[in-house]
Amino acid sequence: MNKIRKYLLAMLVAVFAASSCTDFVDPAIPYNNFETGVYLRTLETKSNTFNFFDLSNASFSIVVEVVDEEGGALLRDVDIFVRHRRGQTLSDEVSIRNITAANFNPAPYPNRNFPAAPERDFPWTEITVTATEALSKLGMTQGDVNGGDFFEFRLELHDTKGRTFSNSNQSGDVAGGAFYASPFFYRVAVICPSELQGTFDATTVATGPWGCTSEWTGTVKWVNLGDGVYNIIAVDANGVDQVDFSMGAYWVCYGLTATLPGGDLRIADACGKLRYTGTSRWGEVYKFNALTVDGQSLTIDWENDYGEAAITTLKRTDGKNWPALGF
Repeated sequence: MNKIRKYLLAMLVAVFAASSCTDFVDPAIPYNNFETGVYLRTLETKSNTFNFFDLSNASFSIVVEVVDEEGGALLRDVDIFVRHRRGQTLSDEVSIRNITAANFNPAPYPNRNFPAAPERDFPWTEITVTATEALSKLGMTQGDVNGGDFFEFRLELHDTKGRTFSNSNQSGDVAGGAFYASPFFYRVAVICPSELQGTFDATTVATGPWGCTSEWTGTVKWVNLGDGVYNIIAVDANGVDQVDFSMGAYWVCYGLTATLPGGDLRIADACGKLRYTGTSRWGEVYKFNALTVDGQSLTIDWENDYGEAAITTLKRTDGKNWPALGF
């Protein structure tokens, strides 16, 4: 008897699994105002960030397909909207353009492999909006954009029955479900790629009220930890990498066995603006007094609130120049 029950249970699970992997939309499309509906499944996100340093060539690009109970035939058109966000400040939403059903390709998207479902002939299109186009529609220029801003794109689908579908009337399943993948809303971040990592010839001259004026020369490395945050490494007299935020100043002022600053000290790059983050193992806070870029050389005048200070010059060894930097 137990074997029969287990067999029946396994059959039910198999039937449910098979039915849950189809693209049937009647009645499996849960919108707030409709029992069945139409949605735009995101098949591929080709570009969802704008490079602050290259806005002229930046774009937002996605591939979507139309899913409905008639194989996509209910689609009439899609409107694209955009608004600009900085923190909690939002611009008015403006229209970018309208895409009609004629702009959708009738064949399946090439090399389509998601989701695993029997029906794959839904019409699809690639939607691309350049940063230049978005800025123009918003009445903005590149000079109005800051790193960390967002451009929020919204799609609004209209079907042949006169219904409208967007992020305003979708359910959580349509918005966040991996199978539907149909948010109708895409937030594009303005990012500032940071490429300050490298190995540098270093000279550090101690200054400030601690009374040390000795000079250290050697090798310093900046290691990118991600998102423009850098760990600072100095190579000691034995050729061993050491985490050393003083970039050699401690060794010439306190000796080769000195305990280095440690802690969670880092340098962060936000669109060419450098800042110190974290504190040393003793709670010391660091700050910049000056930053000077001269081709392959970067000179940093730094100090901490204990009174330790130095001027460090880092010369690139990769033949590249430092970018423009400030603090």
